[in-house]
This record gives sequence, C-alpha cells and structure tokens, in this order.
Amino acid sequence: MVHPVVLGSGTRLFGPGDAPSRLRLVDTASTPTGILMTTYRPPTD
Repeated sequence: MVHPVVLGSGTRLFGPGDAPSRLRLVDTASTPTGILMTTYRPPTD
C-alpha cells in the first residue's frame, strides 16, 4: 500500500483541502532494511 504525502514549503501548489488527482512517480530507492522510498511529482502537462 502506498500513501503519498506532499511535503515542502514555499508557494503552495494546491489550495487548502485540495489534493492532486494525479501524481507521477519520478524516483524510487530502497534501504538495506527493505523500506521503499518513492518520490512523486504533479504532472507537467
């Protein structure tokens, strides 16, 4: 199960209560203990 969380500061990409309907997977990495880290970004189109 994957539950993306949007983190960061600066200019908001989405209004309060708004969430992106689509996110694009841009990177994955796994740790030696088996944790999978994924990075998503909003689509550019």
